[in-house]
Amino acid sequence: MRLLRLVITAFTAFCCGWAFGFAPGDVFLETHCCECHDGDSKKGGLDLTSLAFDPLSPRWVKVHDKVQNGDMPPKKADQPSADARKAFLAELAKPLVEADLAKQAANGRGVVRRLNRIEFETALSDLLHVPLRIRDLLPPDAKAAGFDTVGAALNVSAVQMESYLQAIDVAMDEATKLIEQPPVKKWRLSYLQTHGMMEEYRRSGPHTPEPDGIAMFAPDFFSHMNSLLDTWVVPHSARYRVKVAARALRSKEPVTLTVRMGGPGHKESDEVPRQVLGHVSVDEAPEGKGQVFEFDAHLERGQMFRIYPSSLRKMRFEGPQWYLKQKDYQGPAVVVQWVEVEGPIYDAWPPASHQRLWAGVPVEPIPDVEPNKDVNAHLDSPPSDTARPRLTQLPKSKRNKESGNRNIYDPKQGIGGEMLYKRTRVNEPLHATLRLASAKPKDDATRLLTSFAAAAFRGAENRPQPFIALVHRWLDEGVPFEQAMRSGYKAVLTSPGFLYHQGGSSEPQLANHEIAERLAFFLWNSSPDEKLLQTDLSDAKALQAQTERMLSDARSARFLDHFLGEWLDQRLLDFTAPDSDLYPEHSELMQWSIGEETRAFFRELLQNNLSVQNIVHSDFAMLNDLLARHYGIGGVSGTQFQKISLPADSVRGGVLTQASVLKVTANGTSTSPVIRGKWVLERIMGIPPDPPPPGVPAIEPDIRGAVTVQQQLEKHRSSASCSTCHVKIDPPGVALESFDVIGGWRTTYRALKQDRDSNRIRYLPDAPPPILYSEGLPVNSSDKLHDGRAFQNIRDFKQLLLADPDQIARTVASNLVVYATGAPISIADRQEIERIIAKTRESGHGFRSIIHAVVQSTLFKTR
Repeated sequence: MRLLRLVITAFTAFCCGWAFGFAPGDVFLETHCCECHDGDSKKGGLDLTSLAFDPLSPRWVKVHDKVQNGDMPPKKADQPSADARKAFLAELAKPLVEADLAKQAANGRGVVRRLNRIEFETALSDLLHVPLRIRDLLPPDAKAAGFDTVGAALNVSAVQMESYLQAIDVAMDEATKLIEQPPVKKWRLSYLQTHGMMEEYRRSGPHTPEPDGIAMFAPDFFSHMNSLLDTWVVPHSARYRVKVAARALRSKEPVTLTVRMGGPGHKESDEVPRQVLGHVSVDEAPEGKGQVFEFDAHLERGQMFRIYPSSLRKMRFEGPQWYLKQKDYQGPAVVVQWVEVEGPIYDAWPPASHQRLWAGVPVEPIPDVEPNKDVNAHLDSPPSDTARPRLTQLPKSKRNKESGNRNIYDPKQGIGGEMLYKRTRVNEPLHATLRLASAKPKDDATRLLTSFAAAAFRGAENRPQPFIALVHRWLDEGVPFEQAMRSGYKAVLTSPGFLYHQGGSSEPQLANHEIAERLAFFLWNSSPDEKLLQTDLSDAKALQAQTERMLSDARSARFLDHFLGEWLDQRLLDFTAPDSDLYPEHSELMQWSIGEETRAFFRELLQNNLSVQNIVHSDFAMLNDLLARHYGIGGVSGTQFQKISLPADSVRGGVLTQASVLKVTANGTSTSPVIRGKWVLERIMGIPPDPPPPGVPAIEPDIRGAVTVQQQLEKHRSSASCSTCHVKIDPPGVALESFDVIGGWRTTYRALKQDRDSNRIRYLPDAPPPILYSEGLPVNSSDKLHDGRAFQNIRDFKQLLLADPDQIARTVASNLVVYATGAPISIADRQEIERIIAKTRESGHGFRSIIHAVVQSTLFKTR
C-alpha cells in the first residue's frame, strides 16, 4: 500500500504540477480542485499547480476552510464523499496545526500590543483618580480581525507620541489642584429668570411662562429657542448633586424630560463636552405640584444645563402673522419648575488626583496673584436685569439696513418687566493661586516617582531609577520642581511599562501579574486592582472567583460598551444621520434609545447567564415606551428600559432586529442586502466572506423606487464572477429587508417625493409637518441560503440559524478571545475554541459561562 501511495503521489505531482513537492491531500486536490485552479483556469486567482505547500501560508488555511465549509468544490461540480472530504481535511489540517503551534511556541499568538486610546484614557483616569476625556486627543486606532485591541494593528508613530504627550498634559492639569478648596454651595435656579426664555426667544420659542415655571412644548431641535439655563455655569470640574423639579401639562401620557449638560450659544461647539445626566418620565400634576428628579454626576467646568421635553415633537412659533400665540397653545408640555445644584463635592482636599501626583509636597500662596473669579457670584444677590417687552418683527420697509435688524421690542404686547439674572459663562480656565514648595525636591521626586511607577506598571517589576535620574538632572539644571516632575511623569506614562500590555517575555505562559492585567483590561478596560494582583491566578477556582467579582462590579459596563462597540459596530451609531425627509420620526431620544436597547439586552444576558442563542432570537426584548411604539409593541410605559415578553410570532427578539444593528448596517437613506449580509455573516454567523475583486462596483439601491434591490442583486448573481460570493452574502441581508434604516418594520420602501424641495418644513404648532415621502415598491424578504435552505421572512431565517447553536456560541467565543487577547484566531486555536464550546454546552452556552470559559482557556493564559 505504501508503495502504491508513493506511485500515486508521484503521478499526481506530475499531472497536477506540484512544482514544490508533496502537498497533503494532493490526490483529493487533483481530483476535485485542479480543473478550476490550474495554470490555465486559475479561478479566483488561485493556481494550485504552482502553489508551494507552506504550512504557515494563509492560502492553505483558506483551501482547508473552503472545503470544510462546503464552498469547494462548487455545488455544480462532482462532490467528494463525506469520508473523502473528512480524510482530506484531517490530512491537510495536521501539518497546518503543527506549524502554527510551533510558531506560537516560538513567538506567541500575537505581537506585544499597546493600549488603544480607550484603554489609555480609562487606565490613566483610574491611575489619577479623576474622570478624563482625552481619547479624542489621540489618533483613531486601526482595527484587525474586527477589533481595535489586536496588537498587529496598533502601531506607534511620531504623531501618536506627540498626541500622548498632549493628552498627558491635559490629564495632569485636571488632576493637579493648586487652588484653595472651593466651598460647597447650593443654588436654586429658574428658567423664569433667564434672558433667553423671558426675552429674546419669547416671540418664537416653543415655551411660555407659568406661575411655577417655564412650560416647554418641544425638544432641543431649535437649540437657541429653549432649554439653555444661561444663568449658571459649572465653576469647577467635580462631583455635583442635581435636582430638577418638573410636571407634565395637558398630557395623559408621561412626557420624557432630558436633563443634560452642554455649552452656550445658538449652536453648541465641541469645546464644552455634552453629557446626558438622564432621561426621566414626567407625569401630569397640578400647578405647584410635581416630581423631583435627582442626579449625582461629575460635571466639567464650563458646562451649562440644557433641559427639554425630548419626547414631544419639533415645533417653533414663526411667520409674519402670528395666528397662534404661545399662550393659546393647548398641546402637551413639561413645566420645569426649578433646578437645584449642590457642589463642588470632594471626598477630600486636596483630592485623590492631586495626592497621586503630589502627596506630601507642601504648597504656598503665589505672591500678588489675582484670585479666580466666581463665575456665579451674581446669583448671591437678587436679579438685577429687567426683561424687555417681547420682540416684534418689522416690515421690510422699516428694517435697519445697516445692522440688518428685523425686530424691535414692542411695549404694546404687554409682556416684560420680569426681574432676570445676567447670563454667565466660563471665558478662561482656572489659574493657579498656589505653588508647590518642596523643601527636599530630590527626596520628594524619588518618593513620588517610585510610588507612581509602581502603580502605573500594573504589577510588573518596578524600575523607577531612569525616571528618577531624569528628574534629578532637570532639578540640577535649575528647572522648577513641578516642571521637572511633570517631565518624569510623562516619561513613565509613555514608557513601555504603561503604554504596552504586559506579556512580552519569552516564556509561553503569562506570569501572574500578566494574567491579572489581561483580565482587568478584558472586563474593566483598565489596570488590575490590588486585590486581583495579590490573587494566585494559577488556581482555577481563584481565577473564576476573581472573574465573577469583576463581572459583578460596575466597571464591567466598560467591557460591554467597548466589546459591543467593536463587535456589533455600536460606535458607528452616530456615524450617519437618517434623512429627516424620509424618516421624520427619528429623534435625539430615539437615537439614545436604540443604543441603550442593545446595552440593556446584553446586560440581561450577562447578569442572568442567558444563552447566546438569544442573540439570534429571544422571547423577550429590553424596551422603553418610545422603542416599543417604534416596534409596534403595546403596553410599555416610561423612559426606563424594562424586560418585555414578546408574542410568539413577533419579528423582534434577538440582536438582528434591534434598531441599533439595523442602523449601523445602513446609511441615512437606504439599506443594502450586500452590506447587511456581509455584516451578519461576519458578526453573527462567524463565516466571513471573501473580499470583493478589485473594481467591482457596489450596489446602490434606487430610493426613488424605480428598481427593487432584489432585481439588482439578481444581476450580480447572474454574473459568474460574482455569483460564488453573492449566493452566500446576499440572503442574510435579504432577510433583513423588512426593516428600514432606523429599524422600523416595512412592507414597502419609502421613496422621496419629487416636489419635496418646494415644501419647506416649518414645524408649526398647529399643523404637523408635511410628509415628503411616498410608499414605493413592495419589500421581498424571501431567499435561500447558499446551502439551499429557503426562508420566507426573518422568522424563518432566525430558525435556520438556531438550528446550529454551537456555531452561535463559537462565533461569540471567538470574538471574545480576539478582543481579550489581542490576537486573531488561527487554525491551531480552533481546538481550544471547541473545548470552550464543549465546556459551555451544559449551560446552554450562557453568555457569562462563555466568558468564564474564555478566561480559563489556554488561549487566555498564554502569550
